[in-house]
Amino acid sequence: MKDAGIAKAARAGSFDRKNVLRTVRTAWEQNRPGERVAENAPAPCARKPGSGAERKLTQDMLEEVTKQGKKWRGYFSLDDMWEFLQHKCIDKGWRTDFCRDTVWRAMNWLGWDKYKQRVEPHLTTTQKERRVEFCTRTLDKLESEGGWMSPKHTDVEKRVAHVHVDEKWYYVVSLKGAVWHLSGDGEEPDWSPTMHCKSKSQIPKIMMLCAIGTPVKRTLDKGHNNGRGCGKVGMWRVVKEVKRLQAGMGRGRCGAGGKEYYERGEKQRKDCTMDTTKFREMMRHKVYPAIILHYSGLVGKVVVQMDNASPHVGRDTVQVLNAEFAAKKRDVTQGVAVRNGVIPAVPDVIITTQSAQSPDVNLCDLAFFSASQMKVFKRRRQSNRLFEVDKLEADIKAEFKKYPVASLCAMWNTLARVMQKIVYAKGGNDYELHGDVVRPRGARVRKWDIGLYDV
Repeated sequence: MKDAGIAKAARAGSFDRKNVLRTVRTAWEQNRPGERVAENAPAPCARKPGSGAERKLTQDMLEEVTKQGKKWRGYFSLDDMWEFLQHKCIDKGWRTDFCRDTVWRAMNWLGWDKYKQRVEPHLTTTQKERRVEFCTRTLDKLESEGGWMSPKHTDVEKRVAHVHVDEKWYYVVSLKGAVWHLSGDGEEPDWSPTMHCKSKSQIPKIMMLCAIGTPVKRTLDKGHNNGRGCGKVGMWRVVKEVKRLQAGMGRGRCGAGGKEYYERGEKQRKDCTMDTTKFREMMRHKVYPAIILHYSGLVGKVVVQMDNASPHVGRDTVQVLNAEFAAKKRDVTQGVAVRNGVIPAVPDVIITTQSAQSPDVNLCDLAFFSASQMKVFKRRRQSNRLFEVDKLEADIKAEFKKYPVASLCAMWNTLARVMQKIVYAKGGNDYELHGDVVRPRGARVRKWDIGLYDV
């Protein structure tokens, strides 16, 4: 007999209605001798999570909750505890007309804390030591310079700017979350929340290379949200050019160029993944010119930080790019302009890598990617061209241009606090992400005085 049949029999038969769940449980065992409902499964005909009255749990119930919480060693959800208590009340003959919020208030009254689960990289002892070394070295430089933009130095040539570079996949639609529809007027929605595709891997997506730098104080004083020194260096789509083997329409990911019809032999943009060759090409022709245009005449040196992914460090990429950027500056500073008496203020661009397994020391992974992705999803709510990758690229760049500089300054302040928390956590990633920096007690504990952005 199924659950619906047991419930119907309980309503139609001469059962004791004072405790229906207990009676239904007895009927279940009588119809299926030798079988028993699983411990974590909902009780037969039990109320949905959250239903029932707002009552207080008895002392016996609180003891059962505490005992089971210790048995589970803290790894459980509110629904798990509610279902367990429903089963226990049926076995003991206690009342079961309490709601989900009642269990939540009881666990709060017992002094339990709620933590959000997150996946962090596994760190070895060597990696923790290198994380502490990297953060300590960075914080020492910030303290000696007075902050992210070296406010202690009045000479432009001595000022240092920081730029963080990383890639991210952007999807045309959000794969998580619920949607709401105003249905009080009795009309059916003209759209369906269900999207049909062969698999989740078939959802169109594009890869964007992002470069975020430290905003310049002069730009902040003028209140500019865009332009030189605002910190938004650039965002570029990772594509490659291929020759058409035959004439035809550009569809799907091949339609990245915004053109519909292509002749044979004509070049067409196509989305691709990042490899070492592509990364070097984009750093030479996209990132480096944008950095020079963004910080020329404002700083004397720009430190570009990135992670240790294979496309970033493969085949001595860091050494090759540093040598090329130094040669480019030498050609400019010793060229025709210098011979004519004009000295261009071109900053030195130095590429560095962060410690391994440390996405929390890169501003893109720490805060900017998640914030920008939410803004892109909100922008695309009213769009009728959801599955067009060209429209997705335009929306990403529009939100990147609109992103407030004050939020970037707050992110750089958060990054400085996170580095201090990493040092105090001895290189671990089990620190509290939000909140102030709590310095451990001890005479030898280092404290940094860093000038942060005023936001």
